[in-house]
Amino acid sequence: MALKWYLKAGEAGSLSAQYNLGTCYLKGEGTEKNLPEAVRWYRRAAVKHPEAKFKLGMMLVAGDVEEERKGEGLGLIEEASRKGSKAATEYLLERSEELFEEGKIEEAANHGHPTGQVEMARRCLRGNTPSGEPDLPKFIEFATLAARQGNADGQQLLGSAYCAGDGVGRDWVAAVKWHKLAARQGCVTSMNDLGNIFFLGGNGIERDQKTGIAWYEMGAEQGEKTAQYNLGLRHLKGDGVPKDPKQARHWFAMSAEQNYDDASWKLGVMLVQGQGGEQCFAKGFEQLERAAARGNAGATAFLEKIRSAVKKIT
Repeated sequence: MALKWYLKAGEAGSLSAQYNLGTCYLKGEGTEKNLPEAVRWYRRAAVKHPEAKFKLGMMLVAGDVEEERKGEGLGLIEEASRKGSKAATEYLLERSEELFEEGKIEEAANHGHPTGQVEMARRCLRGNTPSGEPDLPKFIEFATLAARQGNADGQQLLGSAYCAGDGVGRDWVAAVKWHKLAARQGCVTSMNDLGNIFFLGGNGIERDQKTGIAWYEMGAEQGEKTAQYNLGLRHLKGDGVPKDPKQARHWFAMSAEQNYDDASWKLGVMLVQGQGGEQCFAKGFEQLERAAARGNAGATAFLEKIRSAVKKIT
């Protein structure tokens, strides 16, 4: 009885009836199972019915009726997901996880895998592309897809892009938005970047040193070496905080432990000069030589200055 009604309504153009007819023929409900008829009715409904589009896509991927037409089927499933089919979205996420685990990163990213999208964004930014050159439009595309799914790494990448103007117009208001979302998920890189943005101000953001210092402190306390260095620098100069060589030396030491060369340079100078604590030439030279060996110009220049002074004395 229901099938008769569905047929009548389906022929008259009812999308829900067409979808239901496809399901009846697919499952053999109220009639014999008939896959070609299921495909026919799903095709008619799929024009405006996301779930019908998804079911049709699944049948094409599986090759239930015709020869397997995976590409067309996946395209229909992706379109169904964009049109609001929850089942299609769930299928694509499951599929993306399988692809990611198989090492098919780009395919996984194109199927909505956020970690895959982040990796593809990084590859595009680094120039790990077919052309061997950075692809900034693709970088922004993948970073945005990941960021909108709530991925903290994607949000950080997008925030940094807006901050620097990489692939998009420089927009620090947008940078703050994305960095804050990442920072709330514990992204310490975004905490340091927010410190820079607020401390410096500009590009639509009012300078607010107090807020900048608060972000530096948040990142530094969670082990972010650049934030530790920046906080040390502010304490050394008395810039935005009271001048405090002891605090500066503490944060430079924390950052230097993580091989941040500028921190090793600053710490080395403070140890040699006895700023913020006990003077220690041996430890100071160790830090300076470590930074200089990695090409740090400040450490190299300071060591040359000391050596020149020693030569004059001897």
